[in-house]
Amino acid sequence: MNIRLIKIAECGKLTAPKSISLTYNIGVAGSSKIHFRVTDNKTGGLLSTEWIALDAILDTVKTAAPDATSFSALIFDRLFSFRSANNARFHFATLLVEGVLQRYKETKPNTKPTAK
Repeated sequence: MNIRLIKIAECGKLTAPKSISLTYNIGVAGSSKIHFRVTDNKTGGLLSTEWIALDAILDTVKTAAPDATSFSALIFDRLFSFRSANNARFHFATLLVEGVLQRYKETKPNTKPTAK
């Protein structure tokens, strides 16, 4: 799959959103299929740098939490070929920063999907 890089950005983790520690990319496959990947974790810990399609992310939310107002980042674990406990949480942080998801309540690490 040929993905054209359109954005390189940084953000914090879910546990420390104001401390920039993750580098992520947004890319486009074909003419319109958006993909996300995390490429670096400055504070250590394994992660997968594989591209994950936005369509797959949104389908996962619809399937795993169809009637929920909130859900855990762990629903995204199944999207990754390379297994690491960090993958879902790191991607979740990038999706929050990009406005794909929003926090359900600021006091809890749960979110609910939002359309952009």
